[in-house]
Amino acid sequence: MTRSRRGGIRLGRKTIGKRMRRKLVDLNDKLRKLRNVLPFRELYQHICRVLKGYYNYFGFAGNYATLNKFVYAIKRMWFKWLNRRSQRKSFNWAEFEALLLRYPLPKPRILKGYGWIYAATM
Repeated sequence: MTRSRRGGIRLGRKTIGKRMRRKLVDLNDKLRKLRNVLPFRELYQHICRVLKGYYNYFGFAGNYATLNKFVYAIKRMWFKWLNRRSQRKSFNWAEFEALLLRYPLPKPRILKGYGWIYAATM
């Protein structure tokens, strides 16, 4: 339970930071290894699969802010490793944002509503 802006109590859960960091470190290592091995489209598909799986597992009520932080960290990481594919920079952030319009990453989704919380307490 957390406090909302209006002072009320908001039910839900939040991803444990240690688990999110572990997934980010794993993906960072994977992107470092695959940045020059896989073509861009396959790398994009891999990142989409990772995000969908993360949303499926951690997409519960009260966790939307953490999902947003996760997808933002993935964007920054992908930008970093795409720019390290050669000696010269491939993108600046504005160009990368334009690329994300063409290849959008899945948006964070809440798949498990509050019903599972109430069902567990009865």
